[in-house]
Amino acid sequence: MKNIYKSFSVLVIFMIFGSANVGAQNIESMYMWKFNCGAIYAKPLIHDSIIYFSTDDKKLYAVNINKAAEIWHYDADKGNSFPAIKDSIIVFEASNKLYALHALTGKLFWKFSTNTNAVYSLGTTDYHHSSPVIADSLVIFCDQSGYINGIDIKTGKLIYQYLTDGHNPLRGTPAVKDGVVFAGDWIGNIYAVSLKDSVLLWKHVMQNIRDYYGAVVSEMIIKDDVLYFGSQHDVFSPLDITTGKPVWTYIDPRATYLPPTPVFYENNVIIGTTIYANQIMCFSNDTLHQKIWNFQATGIFFTTPVIKDSILIMNSCDFDYKTGYMYLLNCKNGKQIKQLHFTNTGPYIPIMHDSILFIGTGDGLYAANFNAILEGKGGQITVESGIQTATFKRNSGRRNISFSISTVENICDSVSFSLEIEENIEKKGFNPPSKKIVGKLSSSVILNVYTDSLPAGVYHIAVSIQSQNQPDHSLTKNIIVTIEETPSGIESAQSNGCPVIFPNPACESVVFRFNEMYRTNIRIKVFSITGELISTKTTVALDGNYEYSWNLQADNGMKIPKGEYICQIISEQEVHCKKLVVN
Repeated sequence: MKNIYKSFSVLVIFMIFGSANVGAQNIESMYMWKFNCGAIYAKPLIHDSIIYFSTDDKKLYAVNINKAAEIWHYDADKGNSFPAIKDSIIVFEASNKLYALHALTGKLFWKFSTNTNAVYSLGTTDYHHSSPVIADSLVIFCDQSGYINGIDIKTGKLIYQYLTDGHNPLRGTPAVKDGVVFAGDWIGNIYAVSLKDSVLLWKHVMQNIRDYYGAVVSEMIIKDDVLYFGSQHDVFSPLDITTGKPVWTYIDPRATYLPPTPVFYENNVIIGTTIYANQIMCFSNDTLHQKIWNFQATGIFFTTPVIKDSILIMNSCDFDYKTGYMYLLNCKNGKQIKQLHFTNTGPYIPIMHDSILFIGTGDGLYAANFNAILEGKGGQITVESGIQTATFKRNSGRRNISFSISTVENICDSVSFSLEIEENIEKKGFNPPSKKIVGKLSSSVILNVYTDSLPAGVYHIAVSIQSQNQPDHSLTKNIIVTIEETPSGIESAQSNGCPVIFPNPACESVVFRFNEMYRTNIRIKVFSITGELISTKTTVALDGNYEYSWNLQADNGMKIPKGEYICQIISEQEVHCKKLVVN
């Protein structure tokens, strides 16, 4: 079937960033692939080349990380937590229910819930729910009713349960070490509870917690027998896991919040802030606990950072989710390396796998080549020189012209293609190329020519290639296309490579005729006008001109009735669709 495209400026990815360029680039235009879905609030999980993530459109997706192909999805409920996996079982939370699925098929093993009437959101900053943690054969799952639950991963049976004081919601993701589970609640209590006998080992109460906004919302992180966590409070206070006493304390004088999950680089700890500060801060994790550096940013930080080598990756957003930034900082000194801008944003958590950065947004999951982002040197794009020519017959369907674009260095930019045609005609006969190029490579770009939409003549086409990030760097590819008038008769139709059906209308039989350009097996499929497959035939290998006769019998042996049919002729090179009328 023929497609007529109305747009003549198609966005393409080349990704061009200079290392000295710290201006905000548009992150939506710098991806290798995108998977369209609902908003992704929590960080994804990658296991065996599959990326798993929950979405706001009530699904858990399993997607191939190499080509953005959906493997399966499971309909559950809104998901604001990240999944966990053991063996072939993946577990995830959605609206205060815990699900266990087969990781490769998405088949449901079991579902667990302690309070089916729990509300989804506790307030304006209730961005992330508690995520499940797997400890041996137990899935540790904290819920809104204040329970720490231990679920058998194979059976879904409740094995362990501890009720925290006051039934306060548990939004922080717990940590488990040496048979002890550590969890924090919405009003600032941190608990250490034995998994063996449900005994409370200690409880730490954060002081002067603000009402309404909640307290512990991050992951619990244990490093060197110290418990680290972020909270919606102006106090950052790591705790001794044995006693629950603060090891050291930082109180921000600006009364900001410090809700992100802390991360570590060498012997330092890094955490982000929100209102009144809007900073990322780095502290020495020694006996002095001095502030090493702080970076002033735009927006609030509510997410878990990622560290790749010595580079910190962390994104901010505003409260209405309209805009945000991803910052790439030098972990040693806090100096900015890149600042990436994106819209349709939120408290989304990025994840790194090898050299691919996965970024969730309000409308899907993006995958970007991290090395291309860092190493791009500017508009180092080349295109085939000289004028390219092509000749096609009229009414021969869609034809293609290809030319090469190469990159000198790793490229990271969005580049648009546009067409200028000297002849004063409608542009619908030409479709500008669309191609994503990331990194250092050479690739073919395709210009589509729709011969059925063009009168005979010669067309001079200038394909303009324009860099968005470096508008002074542009290229032009010149192409001359000749459209020849199609002579009447079957022979002329054969000469331009288009298969012919005759007689048409037909009564007893019909002949499919092909020319010598087809030197391969050909499949012929006949469909009713409503789309029902009537007949499928495969020819022998072809050499030179060829005819195939069909007696108008369906695959069930019955003569097809009078009416209109669609014949699909499929070779390795092309697909043609022809209408057949049977009288």
